[in-house]
This record gives sequence, C-alpha cells and structure tokens, in this order.
Amino acid sequence: MLIVFAAFATINSGCPHKHIETYSPVIPGAISGTVKTFDGESTAGAVVFIAADDLLKNSIKSKKLDASGGYSLDGIDPGYYYVAAFKDMKNDSAYTIGEDYLGGKLVDHWDLDNSYYVEVKEAQNTVLDVPLLAPLKLNYIENGTNSVSLDPKFSWAAVSGAAFYRLRITSRQKSFWIIDTPATSKIYGTDPAPQDYLITRPEQLESKLEYFWSVTAFKEKGVPIAYSELARFYTRLLRTDKFGRVEILQ
Repeated sequence: MLIVFAAFATINSGCPHKHIETYSPVIPGAISGTVKTFDGESTAGAVVFIAADDLLKNSIKSKKLDASGGYSLDGIDPGYYYVAAFKDMKNDSAYTIGEDYLGGKLVDHWDLDNSYYVEVKEAQNTVLDVPLLAPLKLNYIENGTNSVSLDPKFSWAAVSGAAFYRLRITSRQKSFWIIDTPATSKIYGTDPAPQDYLITRPEQLESKLEYFWSVTAFKEKGVPIAYSELARFYTRLLRTDKFGRVEILQ
C-alpha cells in the first residue's frame, strides 16, 4: 500500500492542485444578419436556416422572418455551417421550382467563393446578409432523357434590371465553363464577345456523359437578383457521313 501511494504522489507532484483538473465549457456562438429581396418583395414568412452538410439535409437551426427581414440564430456550436433561405411564394408549405424565392447556398450550388459557408466561433456572432432571389426561367435543351450535341445552345428568359447573366456548365466533379454575359443565350465553348467576362475557360465535353447548367442574373457585380434551378443534360456524339449528312451516334 505504501508503494502504491508513493507512486501516485510522484505522478501528481508537478500539479499544484494534485490530480484535480478543471474544464471550461464550450460557449456557443451565433449567426445573424438580414434577408432581403432586390425588388422590395416582403420577406415576411421567409425561412433562414443553417446546415452542416453541403446538400442541406442536416438542418441545425431555422427561423421564420418577420417583415423587417432580420434574423438571429443563437446557441450554435463552434464550427462551419452552410446558410440558406427561401420564401414560399404560393403559401402551399412546399418549395415550388421556378416560383419560390431562394437565397444563400440554395442558389449558389457550386459555392465558387464559399460565400454561404461560414465559421461560427465560440462566444462570437457571425454576421451574414442573405439576398433572396427571384426565379429565372430556362429554355430547356433536350433535358434528362434525350441527349444533346457536344456544343449545345443554352438560352434563358431576360430578367428586368439585369446587367449580365452568369452561365455555369459543370459535371459532378468540376466546372467546365463559367461566363458572365449580357446576352440571353450562348453556344457552348464559343469565344467570348467583347461584353463577356470569362471566369472558367471551356473544356471539351465528352460524349455519353451527364452535365449540369444554371444561370444567375446580376444587377451589378456582386448583386444577384434572380436564379434558375440546376438543369441536367446528357451529351451524344455527332458525325458527318461521306454524303455530308449528320449522323447521331447514341
């Protein structure tokens, strides 16, 4: 017994409080800001929420907004979160593609600049304003079932007040072409017009593969006003036969 006690005393001799240790509790943080629309549409009834995963399936906290558009989500454990918002314009308690207003991660599917992926620090408030965007209508290329050529034409409806549109073509792994343009249509891979701004240079699409495209309208740089949903298309291979006729190789 004396030997055991002597060993215990030796191990704890360097600690002024012997074997007693204290732990400080983690103090939660918060995210706050405003949710507003470009066109002055009331944000009353809109919902802002945070999620821990980029698919937004694991919602941590949510809050319905009043007419002022302010929000505060408190009691959040330190870490990184995705922030998103939407407004049910039909008041049918369901998200309707092409009709409801969306904001944050719900719009920026590909998070090029991670604007809506924020860090919550212990005992601190992170401020983030989220714009709610009106829906933008795409003119669909043959979507989902029939495949399209390797240089498809993309087009969409004009948005009042838009200075330019951001067209994105991506796969599940990476971006293939991102371009800002005042036009409402573009053929894949064509050279930029003088008014266009190339963000990601086009890479050759491959046949028999799945791709996605979307369009966001901007009033000016950094001020988005409308969005489209993420649309899908498949590619096919075209070949000209010896008679000059175009063959479709599925």
